[in-house]
Amino acid sequence: QRVQRTAERIRRREPKQVFVPFCVGGHWYLVEIDCARRHVNQYDALNTRGTALAKMVLDWWTKEGAWETEEAPDVPMSIFSKPWRVKSRLMPRQPNASDCGPFVCAAMRRLAMVKRRPGDTADKADWGYGTYCGAAIRFKMAAELAAGKLKTLPQAARGDNPDKKWTAW
Repeated sequence: QRVQRTAERIRRREPKQVFVPFCVGGHWYLVEIDCARRHVNQYDALNTRGTALAKMVLDWWTKEGAWETEEAPDVPMSIFSKPWRVKSRLMPRQPNASDCGPFVCAAMRRLAMVKRRPGDTADKADWGYGTYCGAAIRFKMAAELAAGKLKTLPQAARGDNPDKKWTAW
């Protein structure tokens, strides 16, 4: 019931993106609900190309949402009336058995902060971090948590490139 109430509150806000991190068997995955494109993307730092979690989230998001909309008329039915696509997407691959959590956090940060989406690639140039960046990601996350805010480059350092905001990490 708590999940249903939370989902209803999220849907009422008509978000562009919703991130759902999952830990299954000690491994972290990321499912992104991209409402603007009507895609549900599954990211895995092992790049297994699975979609089972994304399909589960899509089922929860659309069927539960459509059912709840009947009783909550201010939630737009258009969110649920058209087909959605489920995709497995590449991201930088973790080199060990312990970096999946930081990689999922870095992926959420990248997808949320940068307007230009990474392609279906694990390329460091697209994501802003790469395979052997686990320790750096942990260090930077800790610094941001300690500071209580995200670290970004000042406008002068970014120039006209909005994606450079990500490189502050």
